[in-house]
Amino acid sequence: MKAKLLKELLNNTGYIVHERRGKVCVGSPMCTDLISVDNATFKIKYALDSFNEGRKSVNHPELGLIWDKLQELVDSGQILDIINGNDEIDETYFPVYVANDGGYEKKFTKAFGYPNVTADGELLHDNDCFKTEIEAIEYAIRDCGYALDSYLERYNEAKDKMEKCQTKMKDYASKKETHEINLRLLKTEKEQNNGTE
Repeated sequence: MKAKLLKELLNNTGYIVHERRGKVCVGSPMCTDLISVDNATFKIKYALDSFNEGRKSVNHPELGLIWDKLQELVDSGQILDIINGNDEIDETYFPVYVANDGGYEKKFTKAFGYPNVTADGELLHDNDCFKTEIEAIEYAIRDCGYALDSYLERYNEAKDKMEKCQTKMKDYASKKETHEINLRLLKTEKEQNNGTE
């Protein structure tokens, strides 16, 4: 995503401009997606819009201007170029290592740490971006360890539940079989009694 370009188009707003989970986001440190544009549907959403009123719910003047500019970019199709592109990297950018899902990626940024963004628009968080590759690898190792512990715990819980289910299934199968045998015996006994009368 061309976060730097979008920020310029939004009159260099003081809000954070970044990409997150398939959305173009404009927000604050407290709510990083105050206004968002879905990358697939291009629907604009205001995070504080409890009653789905759309643009009408935006009462803050600057946020209203941001919404209007985003709508203009959506209507003109320019939003596609912003979503699908990356800001041009020049000598003012430096490498940063961003951890994600047990791995890490080398990206480029103009400023390190929160609330800065990479050249492709990813918001940098202090707990998962690193200045050196060694720090990123050490973090990835710890992250994988935490994930393994968590999945092992879930696996063992699921295994226990499965064993309990198997025990219950055997119990009910045994009861069902006993009931079926008793029913056959009672029917046979009744037929024999009816035949002897």
